[in-house]
Amino acid sequence: MKVLVVSFLVIIIWVQAQTVSTDLYLQSAIEAAKHLKKLKSKSPTFHGFSLRKYVIKDLNFDGIFEVLEYVSEVEEEMTGYLTVSSSLPTYWINIYSMHNGKFQESTKDFRKFLKKQKLFYQFWYECFKSNHSEDKTVINAIEKNLERVAQFLKYGFYLPGNAPTSFY
Repeated sequence: MKVLVVSFLVIIIWVQAQTVSTDLYLQSAIEAAKHLKKLKSKSPTFHGFSLRKYVIKDLNFDGIFEVLEYVSEVEEEMTGYLTVSSSLPTYWINIYSMHNGKFQESTKDFRKFLKKQKLFYQFWYECFKSNHSEDKTVINAIEKNLERVAQFLKYGFYLPGNAPTSFY
């Protein structure tokens, strides 16, 4: 009988813990959607459409959503210049996460994500570099993204013009 009572109490505690985490999960999703709307309202537009892309995702699997803001300086300066496939590596991703109930830019806190992005940018850099394209717009944008990743991984922040000598 005691084992049954203890098992029942464990199940009740587990269910309550799941309810609390579900509430936090839902609350973070609602807050993330509000922050996304706020970011989108400040985004540059073309014919009423945002030039930036936004995604709500739980990057570190902690049950709290982050907002990812995809920014392509090339696309914002020369709208429609790039094809969909060639624009992918020109996007820099700003990550906003919740701290003390408010969303703040926290790209530096996601080192694993940055390391994956570094591989992504390196792959596309080699593809475009080997293509011997006359237009260096995409290559320059990828180099800038590689510079940003390298600085975030090394220093935790980005200072334009402080490029490392090697992206690898």
